[in-house]
Amino acid sequence: MGNPSLSELGSLGFSVNSAIESGYRDAISLDELSAALESRTVFDLMESRVPNGVSWSAYESDSMSGVLERVSSGTRPRDVGIEASGLHWLLALIIEAMQQRFWVSK
Repeated sequence: MGNPSLSELGSLGFSVNSAIESGYRDAISLDELSAALESRTVFDLMESRVPNGVSWSAYESDSMSGVLERVSSGTRPRDVGIEASGLHWLLALIIEAMQQRFWVSK
C-alpha cells in the first residue's frame, strides 16, 4: 500500500468541499465518519449519504483509505476546531494528509 497522488487528494478535497457547499454538511456525523475511517468504508458511507453527483467509489483505493485512516488516528475533530460535521473533519484530514506529505507525485 502506497500513498495516493497529490492530485487525487486535491480532487477528493474539492469534491468534499462541493458536497458541503451543496447542503450535505450534516449528512455524516463525526462518530459515523470515525467508524468508517477505522473500517476503511468511508467511500461506501459517502456513496450512501452524499449523492451530490459524485462517484465517491472512484476515490476508493487501499492507498487513499490507508492515508485517511493514518491521519485520523492522530487527529481528533476538536483538535482542528470541528464540533459536529463529519464532512468538515474529512476535509481537514485531507488537508492534513497533504500537509504531512502523505502523497506521491504523478
